[in-house]
Formats: sequence, C-alpha cells, structure tokens
Amino acid sequence: MKRFEAPSFSIPKDKRFCARCGEIKKQRFFSPNEDFCSPCREEMLRTRPRWYAYPMLAAVLVLTAAALWIAAFTSAAAVNVCEGRRLVKEHRLYDADGKLENAQRIMSEKEERLVEKFPGLSSYGWFSAGFHTLASRYDLMAQTDSRIEAGYAIEKDLDVGSLTSRQLKRLQGYIDIRGTFEYVSDNLSKITEEYEISSPEDIPLEEMFKRLDEIGASNPSDEKSGYIEYYKASVAQYASGGFEETLPHLDKMIKLLPDEYNMYLNTLYEHGKDTGDYKKLIEECAKVTARNRNSVDIYAISIKAQINSGDLDGAEAACEELRRYNSDCPEYYALLAMCKLRRGDIDGAAEICSLGDSANGEQISTMFNQLLSSKNEIERQSERFFLQSFDLTMVKTAVALLQSDYPGANDIMYNQGYTYAYYYSYITGKHDPITQSLIDMVYISARLDGDEEVMSTVKEQFGEPSEKAIRIADKELTLSEVFVDGKEHLF
Repeated sequence: MKRFEAPSFSIPKDKRFCARCGEIKKQRFFSPNEDFCSPCREEMLRTRPRWYAYPMLAAVLVLTAAALWIAAFTSAAAVNVCEGRRLVKEHRLYDADGKLENAQRIMSEKEERLVEKFPGLSSYGWFSAGFHTLASRYDLMAQTDSRIEAGYAIEKDLDVGSLTSRQLKRLQGYIDIRGTFEYVSDNLSKITEEYEISSPEDIPLEEMFKRLDEIGASNPSDEKSGYIEYYKASVAQYASGGFEETLPHLDKMIKLLPDEYNMYLNTLYEHGKDTGDYKKLIEECAKVTARNRNSVDIYAISIKAQINSGDLDGAEAACEELRRYNSDCPEYYALLAMCKLRRGDIDGAAEICSLGDSANGEQISTMFNQLLSSKNEIERQSERFFLQSFDLTMVKTAVALLQSDYPGANDIMYNQGYTYAYYYSYITGKHDPITQSLIDMVYISARLDGDEEVMSTVKEQFGEPSEKAIRIADKELTLSEVFVDGKEHLF
C-alpha cells in the first residue's frame, strides 16, 4: 500500500473545500472542525503505520491488561480502606477496624493466589497490607481497648526492625507505654512481697503509697503517675473494702490518663452500686461514647447506671442511641428489656428478649460452638459480640424466673451462662463482678429448680456463690424485689 504523502498543492481560498484535494467539500458531519473530505479522510486512515508502532501497541495492551488485573485485585480492599477512614470520622471505631481488617484479609488472599500461580514472587509481598493501614489498626486498638493492649499486640505481631519505617515509627510509643505500665506493676509486686500481706487490715497504706511515689519520682511522666494512682486506688480498695479511699486516686488517674477508661469505669460502676451515686460514672461514659459510638460495653455501663438511679426515660433514650450506631446488637435488646422489667412490664421484657433472640440467636449459637471447639481462636470482633450477648442471657433468665419457669431459667443459665463464666474465668484468667453475677444467676436458677447436680458443679468449679445469691435462693427477697424493684443488682 502506498504511504501517505503530503499534498503538493496549496490550501484553496475557499475554506469550504478539502485541505488535501481542494476539489470536494469538507465532510463536517462528524466534526465541525474537520479539514478533509470523506474520500481523502478514508484514504489517509488506510495508510500503513511504521514498523515501531506494532511493538508500541503490544506494550500498551500488556500494560493495560496488567493495570486492569491489578485494579480488579485491589479495588475491593481499597473500598474497605476508604470505608474505614469514613467510619473513623464518624467515631464508629469498631466498625472502622472491621473494614480495615477486611482490607488486610482481602490482600492476603490475593497474595496467596498470586504466589500459587507464580511461586517466584513469594518474597515480594505484592499485595501485603499497607503500612499505613496496619498502623491505623493499632491506633484504633489503642483508642478502643487501651494503649497498653496496643503495645502488647505490636510487640507480639511485628518485628522490632519494622518499626524504623516512617509509617510505623509512631507505634514505638505504644510499646514504651506498655513498658511503663509493666515497670510500675513489677515494682508494686516487689513492694507487696516485702510486706508478706496476709489480710487487708495488715496493709500499711501510707508506707506503700510513699514507696509507689518514689517509683514515680524517677523519670516522671503522666503515664507513670497515672498508673501509680491506679494501683493506689486498687490497694486502697482492697485494704478498706470500700470506695472512700479509692475515688481520690481514681480522679487523679482520670485527669492524667483519660483515654485508659477500661481501667477505671468498672470500678466507678461498682462504687455506684455500693453508694447509689452514678453521676461521675455517667459523665465519664458520655465522654467515651462521644469518641467511639461503637463502645457498646460503655453504653451498657452507662444505661445500667441510669436504670439503677431510676432514670428510665434517659436509659431508654440511650438504648435508642446505642441501636442507631450498632444495629441488631444483642446488648440493645438486653438493656431495653431491663428497662421494661424496672417498669414492671414482664411480658414486654419477654417480647423484647424474643426479638433479641430472633435477631442474634443464630450468631450467638455459632460463637458458642466456636468457643466449645476452640476456646482461644475467637476473633476480636466475634469475641466482642460474644461478650455482649450475656446481658441478654441474664435478662432472659430473670424473665423466666419471674414467670416461675424455673426449669427454663436453669436451662438457659447452665447451657449459656455457665459456659461464659467458665470461658471468662479460666481461659482469660479473669474473675470479675460480671463473672460473679453469672455464677450467682446459675446458682439461683439451679437452686429454685432443685437441680443439685448443677449447684454442685458450680461450687466445684467456682466456689461458693455470693451471700446475696444465697439470700435470693432462700427467698429472703422475692424475685420481684430483685429484678423489678432493683433491691439487689445482679446485672
């Protein structure tokens, strides 16, 4: 085919005609700026390209295909990262963490597939999680759990050398905070060992506090001072058996370490149950839920405090706020059912519990099976949901007891409450007031049902129930006085 040659004529004066042949009018059907007629345009388009155009075209096609392939592989992860960043701005931190976790999982799966097809690429980490996303997840852990927990997780998960990178360098701060906490904790253990304390009345509080202050005087920091005040509060509570000596130290800790709320809110809640004064607790909970709308456990503490203080309207409004940011959460149904019980509406509470089972029953059952088959392998998000489900278990049991369905209450508590208490106490090493409440409810239900085997099992595994549980089982208090009037707190 003849190559295109530039025309040897000059452009005609009449601009309506083709710039190439000058004989036919320009074809402006497709474009108003067209300079050629249709025959000339067709002939020019048939001109053969030069040789180097072919390899260039092949290269463009290969690069385009590669770009589309990479985009297909990474788009799902990118969407999750963008969603996670949006949720952080909306203060929904657990939801944000879930999105970032999805992004990491997607990229990990893509890399596994790539390595299966091309083993030689195994060391390149083409689709490994980005450092920025990884660091963001640890930042979220510091905000939702504690900076101490973030420090432990970083040391466990990451190589120390990786913290020198620009994106991960800031994570070293969490490790330093964890080290400060351990330093204070270890020194407190040494001090208590020296005194060989056998009973609370033997604790020399002033002397121990002086020794703790000496620890804080070396390289002082807000973190060190805050953890010292935390331990002072713990020792004071153990020594006095009450909260009068405890609260001043907690107040100091809160001012120094407001973000470490997991270390002081439960103590404030127990103080409220002991004294009936929940004002400080509700104020602190409001600060936390404003920073993280997914803090279901903190909403629960605050709502229970409002219920116990008689503010049922405020508690129900807080339940709706909880649901707005945490749809179909089992805690919502449990807390709303508690409000119904306090209003004396037992049938209404039963209906709400039934709705909670319908919305969450299958997921709760799945996690029970996970727990029984592999107690240490529940993922972080699933474990959080699992722990939230137990207030619903407690309220369902209370409803069954108030309806005189003792076998039903015993069945619920032994099959669910006992399992939770076993998991929480033996697997995690924790035996806190929540666990004790579950054990008490298992005992009360079994005692009223006349199930000696369950009562014996509970005593063998956990020891004697609390005095209030024994009084309730002995019917010194009616079930209505406990669950409707709130004369004893089991939730």
